[in-house]
Amino acid sequence: MSTDVPIRDAGALRVLVVTDGSAWLAHGLEVHYAAQGSSVAEAIERFESGLREAIALRVQHQKELIRGAGGRLPGDPTPWQWTWIAHEVSPLNVWKEFFKRLAHKELCCQVRPLAVDGLPFDSVWYFSSTARL
Repeated sequence: MSTDVPIRDAGALRVLVVTDGSAWLAHGLEVHYAAQGSSVAEAIERFESGLREAIALRVQHQKELIRGAGGRLPGDPTPWQWTWIAHEVSPLNVWKEFFKRLAHKELCCQVRPLAVDGLPFDSVWYFSSTARL
């Protein structure tokens, strides 16, 4: 964990971890995906496992849409290529919260490796205003 928070690494997915009182929310910045838990650790674990599942479901859905429309599948695309078809970044309010906390030096950072096949990220940077990371 570090108090010197880097803004960006091209290979990292950034996730803002915040509390609303009793629950913790891990919200991706480069991907519009979030997960909730009763602790920071649980929110992070649910984010990682849920992201893997969401990617797999989106890949399957995109393949079914293309096949159903009579389209041809170009080779064997990676899961990320299929996901990119409907890829979204997080809403503006999540980005504003991240940069507001970053500007006020309220964030700590924990870097963890990311093992989701096909994603262009090799790590996840979890940012939180608490030292519980």
